[in-house]
Amino acid sequence: MRILFDNGMPNGLRDYLAHHEVEFSRDLGWAMLSNGMLLQQGAESGYELLITNDTRMAREQGLPRPDIGVLLIWPNRWRTIEENVNRIIATIDTMQPGQYRELRF
Repeated sequence: MRILFDNGMPNGLRDYLAHHEVEFSRDLGWAMLSNGMLLQQGAESGYELLITNDTRMAREQGLPRPDIGVLLIWPNRWRTIEENVNRIIATIDTMQPGQYRELRF
């Protein structure tokens, strides 16, 4: 699956997702895009899933959208993510374009 990480996601999570193609929005020059533009650019560029820690995204963007899935992970502290990495991976592996899901720890 092609996955786009929003700005706030820790680098270490990428290491656990070697079976996916993962890019950071900042590495693509998209760090300053609004949520709506990031979703649109990601979908148009072939990403199937956006992973974010932005708790406002669903409310602001009227999620779900048919063209890209969104997974909210909150909080985005590395220790919390690492402690829950198996649950995160299992959720990612079952996500489909157009789905919106939240993992709050």
